[in-house]
Amino acid sequence: MRRRSIALPYSVVPRVALLVWCVLGAFALPALAATGVGGSMSGPLSLFVALSIIGLFSTGFFAGAETAFLSANLPRLQALADEGNRAARTAVAVCGPRERTQAAILLGTNIATVVAASSSLVLLTRTTEGLTPETRGALNTLIMTPLILLIGEIIPKSIGRAHPDFVLLRASRLLAMTDWLFRPVVHAVLGVSLLFMRLTGQKGEVHIVTREDLRLLAEMGEDEGVLELEHRRMIHGVLETYEQRVEQVMRPFTDIISLEEGANVTEFMAQVAECGYSRIPVYRERVDNIVGVVYVLDVIYAETPPETIDPVIRRDLQFVPETKRVATLLAELRFRHNPMAFVVDEYGGIIGLVTMEDLVEEIVGEIRDERDDEDDDYEVNELTRTIECDGKTEVDALNEELEKVDAEIPDGDYETIAGFVIQQLDRIPSVSDVAETDDVMVIVLAADERSVQRVRIIAKRTGERDRNGTNGK
Repeated sequence: MRRRSIALPYSVVPRVALLVWCVLGAFALPALAATGVGGSMSGPLSLFVALSIIGLFSTGFFAGAETAFLSANLPRLQALADEGNRAARTAVAVCGPRERTQAAILLGTNIATVVAASSSLVLLTRTTEGLTPETRGALNTLIMTPLILLIGEIIPKSIGRAHPDFVLLRASRLLAMTDWLFRPVVHAVLGVSLLFMRLTGQKGEVHIVTREDLRLLAEMGEDEGVLELEHRRMIHGVLETYEQRVEQVMRPFTDIISLEEGANVTEFMAQVAECGYSRIPVYRERVDNIVGVVYVLDVIYAETPPETIDPVIRRDLQFVPETKRVATLLAELRFRHNPMAFVVDEYGGIIGLVTMEDLVEEIVGEIRDERDDEDDDYEVNELTRTIECDGKTEVDALNEELEKVDAEIPDGDYETIAGFVIQQLDRIPSVSDVAETDDVMVIVLAADERSVQRVRIIAKRTGERDRNGTNGK
C-alpha cells in the first residue's frame, strides 16, 4: 500500500503565520510598555498613533458587524443573493457557519482592543517620561475606556441594530477575510467548546426564526408557486395576531345590540330574529352598563319557560383592555370556553365587543353564515375598477382587492374606509364628498350627521395618477 504523507494545507500556513504575528504584536506591546522598554522603542510616534486609531476603529467595526450579523434578515439577504447581488452572496456565506463567524468576530474584537490600548500606552510611555508606570496605566485607562465604549461599542452597535442588513452587506467582505484569517484558531477553540458542551450535556446553538422571517418566506413561497394566495394570507394573519391589539378588531360600542334588564322573552326573541345573533348583551339603566348576556339556547331549553330574560342571564362576563394582543385574548377565550369579551378603555368604560369569531376571522378571513347579508359586503367591478362597500369595511380587506389593479389605500390612524375618508376631509363627510389620493378616489354615497354609511372607491389608471401627482383632501 502506498503511504500517504500528512502535510499542513498550504492555505493554512500564511493564516497561521499572520495570526501569530498579530497576536504576538498585540500582546507584546503592553509588556514592553509596562517594563519601560517602550521608552526606547524605535519607530516614529505617528506609527503608534496610527495603531491606536486603527485598533479603536477596528473594535468599532467588529462591534457593529457582530450586531448586524446577529440581527440581519437572512431570508431577505438570500433573496438578494439569488438575484445576483455579490455582497449579499458574501453575507449569506459569512452567516452560514454562525458559530465560527461569531468566534472570529470576537477574536478580532479582542485583538483590536488590545492593539488600541497597548499602542496608546506606548505613546504615553514615550511622551510622559516623568510619570511612573502606575500613573501612565491609570491615565491610559481614563483616556481609552470612554473612547472604546463610545467609538468601539455604543455608536457602532446602535448603527448595526438600526440597519442590520445594510451594515452586514457593507461589512461582509471584511468579515469573510477575518473568518479566513482566524479559521485555524477558531476551529481549535470551537472544538474545545464542543467537547465541553458534550461533557456537560448541553445542546448546541438554537436558531431563532423571527416573525419577519416567516412573512418573507411566505411571500417567497407564493412567488415561487409553492403557496396559494389564501395560504399566504392565513400565515400573515396568524403572525399579525401577535401584533394587533383588540381595539383594532373589536365591534365598536355603537354596533352592539342589547336589551335592558327585565325585558320579556317575546321582546328578546324578536330582537334575535331581527339581528340574527344568538347572544344578546343585557344592560341595567344605561346602555354602557352591561351586566350580562342572554343565550338563545338558554331560553329555548329552560326547564320552566321564563316570562322575562332575568332568570337566564349569564353574569360571568369577561372584560379586557383595549391594548390586549389578539393572540393573547384568543388563547384566553379558548381556555375559559368563553365566546366573547367586552372591551374597556383606561377609564373602565365599555367601548366595544369582540367574539371568538372576530378573532378567528383575523386568521382565516371572513366567515359567512346565514345571518350575514350579502348587501353589507363590498361589490367589486373589475371592468370599471370600482368597489362599492359599507363604510365599516376594513381598509386591509379593500387593499387586497385593490392590489389586483396596482392600487392601494394608504395606511393611517384608522381601520375602516369611513375612517380614511374622515381623516382625509378632517370632518364628518356628506353625500357626494370626495376623498382622493394618488391611487384612489373615494366618493361618499350615503352618510348621516355622525358617520359614513356607504362609499364607492375608484382605482385610478396610470395616466390619472400622473396627472394627479399629489394627494387631495
